[in-house]
Amino acid sequence: MKTSIIELNSSDPTIALHSALERIRLLEVELRKLQPTLSQRDNAIRVFHLGRLIRISLSRILYFKAESNYTWIYLIDGQQYYVSRTLKSLIDEIRDSDFVRCHRSYLINRKEVEEINRTSGEIRLTSGITVPSSRRFLRTSTKSIFSFSHHPSNTTTAKPDCAVHKLTINGSMRCN
Repeated sequence: MKTSIIELNSSDPTIALHSALERIRLLEVELRKLQPTLSQRDNAIRVFHLGRLIRISLSRILYFKAESNYTWIYLIDGQQYYVSRTLKSLIDEIRDSDFVRCHRSYLINRKEVEEINRTSGEIRLTSGITVPSSRRFLRTSTKSIFSFSHHPSNTTTAKPDCAVHKLTINGSMRCN
C-alpha cells in the first residue's frame, strides 16, 4: 500500500479524508478486476444429496427443474440430483450468465440450447430433451440465449437482435 506520509500527517483533515477516499476507490477498482477470476476458479455449486455433499461444476449442468421447495438438477452425462433447495436459492448462488430462466420452474444452460420453437414454446437442448418455456419468459430468454454480447470478440449489439428477428419469422429458431 503506497500512501504518502505527507498526506496522512497533513494538518488539514479534508486533505487526509480525500486521500483516504481516493485510495478506497482504487482498491475497489482492483477488487472488481479480480472478481471474475475468483468466480471462475470456483464455478460450481455444492448440494446435499442422499447424505453426501457434492460439488457440481456449472459446465456439467444441463438444466434445473423446480418442484416446490426441491429442485432436480440434470447433468449433461445423464446424472440427476434431487436436492432440498429452491430454484431461487440456486439462482442466487449461481449468478452465471450461462444460465437462463425460461419458465417459472426451469433454469437452462444457454450453451446447451439447440432450438427454440416459439409456436409451441418449447426449447430443445443438445441432448434432445425438450423443456417448456412460458410466454412470460420466452422473449427475454430468447434474446439472452441467442445474444452474442457475452462473447468478448463481438462488440456490436445490433447483430443479435437482427438474427433473433430473422429466426422468429419462421416460427422456430435454429442455432448453428
